[in-house]
Amino acid sequence: MAKILPFVDAHIKAFVEKFTKPGDVIIYTSDHGLSWDKKHDRHHGASLSESGLRMLFAIKGLGVTGTIPKKMVRNIDVGPTIAGLIGDKIPDADGVDLLKKLTPKSLWKGIPDLGVVLETGGRERSPKRHDIFGYRDSQFKYVFDWDLGESLYKVDGERDLKEKLNLLRLAGPCLDDGMRVLE
Repeated sequence: MAKILPFVDAHIKAFVEKFTKPGDVIIYTSDHGLSWDKKHDRHHGASLSESGLRMLFAIKGLGVTGTIPKKMVRNIDVGPTIAGLIGDKIPDADGVDLLKKLTPKSLWKGIPDLGVVLETGGRERSPKRHDIFGYRDSQFKYVFDWDLGESLYKVDGERDLKEKLNLLRLAGPCLDDGMRVLE
């Protein structure tokens, strides 16, 4: 992994230098991240691991200042952000214009701290069958996988990116309705 990032950085820099001119805007993003460990290495994009959920979203140009958000940036925020860059907006969009919400004073305070429902295929390439489901917010991620069972990870603060600490293993037995009690 350590050798990949400088390689990617060099190619992005070369692209920017060769193909852009003053006034251009560059947006670099992906639909999902990649899982690098055997636990989640099933099919491309068929995991709910933290490394698979995290995606790069970078914008350069038009006076955009560099910052790192403290909250989740979601794929549904990309469209409204691009529309905002060209002076337009998408009516009734579920996402938000990240640049409109981001000012030096607000520092992402306007970005809603929403959770997201997750689903993907693990046994077969998606979308043939979706057999991994989850929910993630800014503090926790819950995953139910038909093959691996259920897991709960703390994702705020000190991140457990390799997901070694399944909080449900620390919990007591399930209640009658299937819910667990975390002490």
